[in-house]
Amino acid sequence: MSTDELRNIRRYAYEMVFSSDFQGEISYDDLFFSVDYDEEDVGDIIPKSQLSDEQKAEIKKKVMAVAEHLEEIDKRIEGYLDGWKLNRVGKVELAALRLAIAENAYLGLDKNIVIDEAVRLMKIYGGDNASKFVNGVLGQM
Repeated sequence: MSTDELRNIRRYAYEMVFSSDFQGEISYDDLFFSVDYDEEDVGDIIPKSQLSDEQKAEIKKKVMAVAEHLEEIDKRIEGYLDGWKLNRVGKVELAALRLAIAENAYLGLDKNIVIDEAVRLMKIYGGDNASKFVNGVLGQM
């Protein structure tokens, strides 16, 4: 897959990880249904209706890696936080941290790639210092 396709997949996965924090116990299919982009949305993301089966499978693999290892991932994040508790981390940043750690630890993606992509997500979704915060935390992986 191209870099753009992989970034689209990661954005869907990120939004689903973010949404799952608010929706509690929910099936993957319901979560996937809740996140959508249509032709009218601004930006470079592929509308869900145009995702291939391979892309959908890749999104699911990422989201399920977070879901299946959430407790371990959160313990790792808390270990990287210098004097902070996990509940002090914003939901936007937390979703990026969870996804990046899952991609690295459980899906075998290169540390530098997942850090770079998490920082890229924070430049889209996060506040002024979100990308620096996420970079600093993930730099400890």
